[in-house]
This record gives sequence, structure tokens and C-alpha cells, in this order.
Amino acid sequence: MAIEMAIYKHQIREELQQEKQYLSIIIDSMGCGVIVTDINSCIEIINPVAEALTGWQKKKLLVKTY
Repeated sequence: MAIEMAIYKHQIREELQQEKQYLSIIIDSMGCGVIVTDINSCIEIINPVAEALTGWQKKKLLVKTY
């Protein structure tokens, strides 16, 4: 049972990562500035247009938590 749960958890994480990548591609291609935050107002995603408008740099804003 534990092995099945670990495999399932791994598959769910992989699917979530793929969805995040897909979302990032869409947001990065938009012609308007987009900033996505989490419930604590920490920036999760910022697209190139938003970087240009704010002067913020994605690599300085995003902190990996995992």
C-alpha cells in the first residue's frame, strides 16, 4: 500500500509540474503584464511584460520552496 501511495504521489507531482510549465508558457506569451501571487501575496509567476512594466526581475523575485 505504501509503495502504491508513493507512486501515486509522484505521478500527481509530475502532472502538477507539467501544468505549471504549460501555464507559464501561456502567461509568458501574453501581451499584457501578468503577476500571479499565492495566498500570502508572494509572487509565483511574473511574465516578461510585467517585468518590463515594473522593472522587477523574475530571477530575483521567485524563491523555490521545494
